[in-house]
Amino acid sequence: MTVSKTKKTYQKPTLDKRSKLSAISAVAAVSPLVKKVSDRRLKRNITALRQATNGLKLYSFQYHWSDTVYVGVMAQDLLEQPQFSHAVSKLPEGYYQVDYDSLGIRMSTYEEWTTDGFLAVQANATSNSVSAV
Repeated sequence: MTVSKTKKTYQKPTLDKRSKLSAISAVAAVSPLVKKVSDRRLKRNITALRQATNGLKLYSFQYHWSDTVYVGVMAQDLLEQPQFSHAVSKLPEGYYQVDYDSLGIRMSTYEEWTTDGFLAVQANATSNSVSAV
């Protein structure tokens, strides 16, 4: 009788969804200020707000790990628009982040948005790069 020996290969353990979200929230907390985790899969309560004259779509949303409501972009939208896709990169966990600085905007809170509108997301107060349609 012959017994065949099969070679076992090492498989990297996978994270469950909760562990993955915890890892992503930790990355988000220490990310450079201009790069933000902006993957639609990490957000909830997503509401379209406005589209800027340059085509950027702005949304209000909450991250799964936070109750704060933010205003910003969705990485998946940017990937569909060649003029913005340069601002998107992928994290090792497979989620997308956006370099807001390269878009000439910043992510703001919804409270700032309700007070200042498009001024809340402009990179600086004198910028005219983002305006309403």
